[in-house]
Amino acid sequence: MAYRFEVRYRYQFEGASHVSTRIRHVEAAPTPHREVVLALQQQFPTGAMLACYVNPVTPSESVLILGTQAALYSIWFPLLFVAGGVGMLLGLAKKKWPQR
Repeated sequence: MAYRFEVRYRYQFEGASHVSTRIRHVEAAPTPHREVVLALQQQFPTGAMLACYVNPVTPSESVLILGTQAALYSIWFPLLFVAGGVGMLLGLAKKKWPQR
């Protein structure tokens, strides 16, 4: 069983009314952890008046939670170590098995 938090909210930007369903820039996949969804329900209760973050270039785009680039760094940073390890192995292979 998987859980997903869904929301629909209305906001005003420069006098125009908009509707959105986005929580973050990158939507989360369904989770088997019910407590994660319940925490979001408590953070964004039905009928609450909260602030959202609107893209001023495209006002029809908004989110409730600003994201970070941390996910991108968490993917690429370990790859630096993998690349370094492969480079060391290739260097070792060249020393052990010289070409004829």
